[in-house]
Amino acid sequence: MKRISLRKVHCSAITLLNCLLLLVFSTSVFAKNSFLIAPGRIDFDLSKPNTQSFILTNNGDGTIRLKIEPTYFAIDDKALSAGIPLTPDAKVNDDLRPYMRISPRVLSLKPGQRRDIRLSVRPKPGMPDGDYRAHLLVKMMEVAQTFTTQQESKDNDALGMKVDIKLQTAAAVYGHHGNRQAELSMKCSKSEKGELIIDVTNPSIWRFEGALKVFFATADVSSEPLYTKFFNSIRESQLTLKTDWKVPSESVKLHWIDNFDGAVSGQASCQFN
Repeated sequence: MKRISLRKVHCSAITLLNCLLLLVFSTSVFAKNSFLIAPGRIDFDLSKPNTQSFILTNNGDGTIRLKIEPTYFAIDDKALSAGIPLTPDAKVNDDLRPYMRISPRVLSLKPGQRRDIRLSVRPKPGMPDGDYRAHLLVKMMEVAQTFTTQQESKDNDALGMKVDIKLQTAAAVYGHHGNRQAELSMKCSKSEKGELIIDVTNPSIWRFEGALKVFFATADVSSEPLYTKFFNSIRESQLTLKTDWKVPSESVKLHWIDNFDGAVSGQASCQFN
């Protein structure tokens, strides 16, 4: 009986689901390594130098080594999926990495051990106002988990696969210099299924984070909204929000509420007739 060699595959956390979908045969699972990072995001006031910490915890079965790399995702990067830049040919100058210092960058953790990762931000004199961002990408240098599969084919060949999964995850780092004042505009449309679609344009140098609330055009905004959606809008970008909410026959109005101060930041009217 001819046998086909087992194949080794390396998977990141982003592609983990796709890798697991390949495991359609009988499967053997070996010991796992894993880790946690907390918090998932940190915000800095860039008016002065500041230092904060992330905590890395080994919650797996064996000793692991981790490598930490500052990373910047463009607005339209698949890993971020935050929309598109307003001017695709121009770079958005919101990269926080030049101001960041990380210690340590490589570390080893025993099972159950935790370690503080110090992140310092040192703004430069004359730094332009605006929101800045980056990510800390944490990569495991060991294999996190191994799956093996095997199944006999119709021609008596043994089909097999070996999947070695390597984990990586990212924590968000935000910073702002100056007084935040995001300015958005929104346009409504209706999908073929009658669901609400909203195009969000953010020409400002500020990131918006908050809630979109939909009301009947004649309703008081203190009443219960017809629909609520939380969203993020990165500076100098366009974003399309697709919802599963069926728009009514009458006109509606949109209000967006800023998480930073809880105030209504803007409003728009939508007619679908």
